[in-house]
Amino acid sequence: MKNSVFIIFLLITTNVFTQINIDSNSKAKLYFIEAERNFNQNNFKEASKYIEKTEAALGDTNGRILNLKVKNLYNLGKFEAASEALELFMNVYASSVTAELKADTESYFIKLERYFENKEKKKEEEAIKNAKLRNKALKVARFNEGLGLVYVNGKAGFVDLEGNFVIEPKYMSATIFSDGTSQVKEVKDKAYLIDKLGRKMKSPKNYYWAMSIGGGFAKINTKNEGDYIVSKNNPSFIKGPYYLVYNFSGDRAVVKKKGKIKNKCGFIDQRGKEAIPVQYDYCNYFSEGLAAVKSNGKYGYIDVWGKTVIPFKYEYVKNFVDGLAFVKENGSYQMIDKTGKIVKKFANTNHKITMPDFYNGNGVFELNDGNFKTPKKYGIIDSKGKVTYPVQSTYHLTNYNRLYGLIQFSTTGVKGKKPKYGLMNAQGKKIIPEVYDYFSKLWGGGDYIAAKKNGKYGVIDITGKIIIPFKYEDIKHINKNDIALVKYGGKWIYADANGEIYLR
Repeated sequence: MKNSVFIIFLLITTNVFTQINIDSNSKAKLYFIEAERNFNQNNFKEASKYIEKTEAALGDTNGRILNLKVKNLYNLGKFEAASEALELFMNVYASSVTAELKADTESYFIKLERYFENKEKKKEEEAIKNAKLRNKALKVARFNEGLGLVYVNGKAGFVDLEGNFVIEPKYMSATIFSDGTSQVKEVKDKAYLIDKLGRKMKSPKNYYWAMSIGGGFAKINTKNEGDYIVSKNNPSFIKGPYYLVYNFSGDRAVVKKKGKIKNKCGFIDQRGKEAIPVQYDYCNYFSEGLAAVKSNGKYGYIDVWGKTVIPFKYEYVKNFVDGLAFVKENGSYQMIDKTGKIVKKFANTNHKITMPDFYNGNGVFELNDGNFKTPKKYGIIDSKGKVTYPVQSTYHLTNYNRLYGLIQFSTTGVKGKKPKYGLMNAQGKKIIPEVYDYFSKLWGGGDYIAAKKNGKYGVIDITGKIIIPFKYEDIKHINKNDIALVKYGGKWIYADANGEIYLR
C-alpha cells in the first residue's frame, strides 16, 4: 500500500500525469473547471491560461467558454480582445446557451460600449488639447534653424514649424539652435550639446559645459583639463585638451595650449589643424582678413596664413573695421589703414584712451587719467576718426546695437543714488530718456530692450514704445510674436502686451 501511494505521488510530482491518455473532452472539462476556479478567485491571468488550454483541447470553442472568456478579458483590461470574443458569442453561439448565460454574457456589451465611448471621447479631448498646445507652442516659441524653443511646465523642448514637439520638453534649460546644435542642461552647472533629433554630441569624460564655436565645431569644457574641440559632422573627431578655445571667425579660431606655453596662442583651421603656430602672447580674431597679435611686447597684424602684414611696433591695437584700425605707437593714438599707413593722428593726451569696437560705423571711446576719484570721460567717434559726440563725464556710454549703431548711456550718479539708463544715437541725440533703472538688449528681440522701472520689468523698443507692460519680476527673452518669457508671482510664464498668459 505504501509503495502504491509513493508511485502515485511520484507520477504527479514528476509531471508524468500530463502524459496520462485521456480523451480531449475530459481534458477540456478539467481545464475549464480550473479556469472557473481561478476566475472566481480573481486570478484572471491564470484563468486566461486555462481558458486557452480548454479551447486547445477541444480544438474549438463554445458559448460557455466564451462567456467566461469575455468576463475574464474584461477584468484583465483587454477590452479589444473581450469585444472580439463577445462579437463571436453573439453572432454564433448565443442561440445555443441558456437564457441566463446569454443575458450574463450580453451584459458586457453595455460595459464595453461605455469603455469605447469614453476612449473615443478621451482621444478627441487629447487631440483638442494637443492642437491647442501646438497653437500655443507656435505662438511662444523662439525659432531658429527651423526649430522653436518652448518651455512647458518649467522644462525646455523644441517644436517644428507646425507646432509638433520634435524634442520633448525635458531639459532644465536650453538655447535656440545655432550651427545645428543647442546647449541643454538636465542638471545644474552641467551642459552639453544636442542635434536636431535630440541626440547628445560626443563629449569627453568630466565635461562641464559645451557651446558651438561655428564652422561645424563645438568646444567642450572640462573642469580640470580645459577645452576640447569636437566636430558636429564627424563623431570620431576630437582634439585637445586646449587651455582655451575661441569662436571661429571665417576659417580660423584662436586657441591657447596647455602646459608650459599656456600663455601662448595661435590659430586652428576648420579641419581642426593648427594653421598658425601657437607662438603669440596675444591673439584677436580675424577681421577683414587680418588679426591683431602680440609678440615680444609689441602688437602687429598677420594674415590667415600667419604672414606679418603690419609690423610688430604698437603698444595698443584694435581690429579693422571699414578698412581702418585704432593703434597706439610711441604714446601716440592713430588710425591706420590695412597697409599700416597713418590715416589720422590724435592729439597727445595724458589720459589713457580706450578705443572702441565699431558697430555700424560708430563706437564709444573712453578717457581715463588713472585716478579712480576722477570720473571717466566718454565720447563717440566714427570709423573715419571723426568725433560725433564730444568728450564729457555726465554720461557713461557703451555700444548697444550693432545694427543701428545706437549708444546706451547712463547717468554717472550722485553718491547714494543709482544711475538711470537711456538710449542715444551716434550724434548724442537722446532717443529714450534716462528714466530706467535697468537696461539690456533682449534675447530674441533685435529691436527690443528689457528695462526696469519702479521695481518692475517690461519691454520697450528702440524708440521707447512699451511692448510689454512694466509689471513683471524679471524677463528672459521675447519672440517675433511679441510674446515674452517673464517671471510673475515667482513663476516663469509667457505673456503678451495685453497680459494674456500662454503655456509655461
